[in-house]
Amino acid sequence: MSVSDVPCVMTLSRFVRVGGMRIIVCVKRTIAYVNHANRVSGAERSLLALLDGLDRSAWEPVVVCPPDGPLCDEVLSREISLKPLEMVRFRRSVNPARLMRYATTWRIGARALARVLAAISPDLVHANSTIAQCYVAPVRRRMRIPSVWHFRDLRGPAPVLAFAGLRADRIIAISKAVARAIPARVPGSKVRIIHNGIDPDAFATCASPSEAKRALKLADGVPVILMAAQMVPWKGHGDLLHALKILTDRGERFVCLIAGDDLFGDNPEYSAQIRRMCNEMKLEGCARFLGYRKDVPSLMAISDVVVVPSLAEPFGRVALEAMALAKPVVGTDAGGLPEIVRNGETGLLVLPSNSYALADALATLLRDSDRRVAFGREGRRVVEREFHIRTTVELTCHIYEELLDSKVRGGA
Repeated sequence: MSVSDVPCVMTLSRFVRVGGMRIIVCVKRTIAYVNHANRVSGAERSLLALLDGLDRSAWEPVVVCPPDGPLCDEVLSREISLKPLEMVRFRRSVNPARLMRYATTWRIGARALARVLAAISPDLVHANSTIAQCYVAPVRRRMRIPSVWHFRDLRGPAPVLAFAGLRADRIIAISKAVARAIPARVPGSKVRIIHNGIDPDAFATCASPSEAKRALKLADGVPVILMAAQMVPWKGHGDLLHALKILTDRGERFVCLIAGDDLFGDNPEYSAQIRRMCNEMKLEGCARFLGYRKDVPSLMAISDVVVVPSLAEPFGRVALEAMALAKPVVGTDAGGLPEIVRNGETGLLVLPSNSYALADALATLLRDSDRRVAFGREGRRVVEREFHIRTTVELTCHIYEELLDSKVRGGA
């Protein structure tokens, strides 16, 4: 068998001539993934799912992120190269002194990133957030590296988003709602909508429902509602508590598990405020705050309904995870959530900040086990058909190939 007869399993290849014979040479490409945080929230879980799905014979991932955090542990456990780099999480501010500090920190960080990328010598850079793209933007053109910006937000300062978008070769928007937030100055030809994906079977195997139920000492026969979200205002904890109060006043029996914490410390008073509200409404017997949990799949497995009362989700990964476990979802008809949850088929959608409508939707599903089962089954089918991680990885790698092929043609 000649070299030219050997099948090429690499994603990209090129032809060379050896002794007058034209053969295929397979090329393994290095992708530098830049993430501005070292904790694991929704954006990081999506990144890890993408890394898990990559064909490692075709792509060599290297993750650049701040050191000494849970994300670092997750990356290293996958035997993926990690390059530590401190990056500051910029917050909105009109304070001139703070903005000056941000500008100085950003310039220092960008220069440090340039040194890291020079050592990696990647074929392409993938910025996993807007802040990461702000660090990548001044570096990628100078180093002539194609770049992808993964845009995951519904809002942001328009000048910052324009700066980030104009300096990316491609923009991956995680929903149609997110794509609409990209400033008009940024060419639409750069934008690709790729929903986050999940491996439903792998997610299901992480669940240990009997262990979670035993640890939480949940009574048999009492319906369980779960909210799993960061403890930040736009997630709608207050709206949920008002809905729970309405349900208790109507005599509904249930327990609501509220899992999550303020991972990045942006809202230090919010958690205490929500807990005070819970006490004032006398909901201690039916609402339980669990804090940050690593066993969210197990909590979902023991739940009858998963609720997402956010003002507007850019995507709504928690709804996707619930559907992967065949759980019905009650959520808000805003942001990217309607792109996941089919109202009346896989769950129920209500207007944001409407606690009475939220209470009605929860009551409807709590009282109707057959409907819960039907919604759950259809949700699982939707995930397998439309939101499997295989599709996310395939579409993302197609963007990589598109950019790298263009680079090869441009350099030829």
